[in-house]
Amino acid sequence: MSPTRMRVSLFSAAILSLFILVACESAMPSDPTPEEGLALEEAALSSNEALPCGTSEVTRGASTSQPDGYCDNTKHLATYKKSAVPPLRIAVHVVRSGTKKSLAPSSVPALLSKAEAFLPSGFALDLAGPVDVVNVPWAWNLSLADFDALVETHDAIDAIDVWIVHGFAGLCGRATSIGPNDGFYTGNDALVMVAKCGAPTLAHELGHLLGLFHTHHTAAAKSCSSSGDRCCDTPSDPGPSTAFPEGAGTCGPAFAPACLTQCSGGAKPDPGNVMSYYACKDSPGKGHFSACQRARMACHIARHYGYATVAAGGA
Repeated sequence: MSPTRMRVSLFSAAILSLFILVACESAMPSDPTPEEGLALEEAALSSNEALPCGTSEVTRGASTSQPDGYCDNTKHLATYKKSAVPPLRIAVHVVRSGTKKSLAPSSVPALLSKAEAFLPSGFALDLAGPVDVVNVPWAWNLSLADFDALVETHDAIDAIDVWIVHGFAGLCGRATSIGPNDGFYTGNDALVMVAKCGAPTLAHELGHLLGLFHTHHTAAAKSCSSSGDRCCDTPSDPGPSTAFPEGAGTCGPAFAPACLTQCSGGAKPDPGNVMSYYACKDSPGKGHFSACQRARMACHIARHYGYATVAAGGA
């Protein structure tokens, strides 16, 4: 082999080795960059797939029991299954970067109205004052590392804070806690959602703030009150692939209108439950909460979120 060809071969081998090294490093699990997260969101939403929620009972460290034992007691919950619920006041913060807004402020009332359609019967959302448009360029495509910094920017004294961003690390949303003061986050009662994920995500994250776990929270056990989401009227749910590691991730996707899914082991989850990870829940008329979930949410509003209701804060 001539020296020139040898030099070319060695150069080609070096380039190939570098490519393999970069590819292997890229395959290692890590939090996506804001740009990578935005690409994940756009790809999933364009194919009608459900994006995961960032309120992970695993990564946030939530315990296996409800933060409020009273609202986890079957006898106590019975009084809240059909009780009247005052409207929740929602303080909306639209993140902008320069002249770009994550959502037009004029679209916020429609967002709240559409979210109400996913909430249990009798639940309502009330916009607390004008929409707050904030210029926070670093939160336009929010990273997981900056989540706490964003929600701590403002704390409404008479409402739940809802932050609307353009992108969020491949997620659709995240709540600060499972129920009030879950022992792992004691700051603001707030949530972050990606604008294009819309009303189903707002309803889902509000469910977390009002004490609800994901339907695939833990594997099925002998007692339905101590496994899954702790509600005995939600079927056992291993969860789809996006539910891993919280759930087993052994179920296929479920899309509207058929909303059918197949799970290994014969489980038959409810793919329309708003607290699940199935795309079916995101379709109007399909997404819903169970009676137990409704009672637990009403209980938390009565016991912990009175400050954020119209009755307390005024119209």
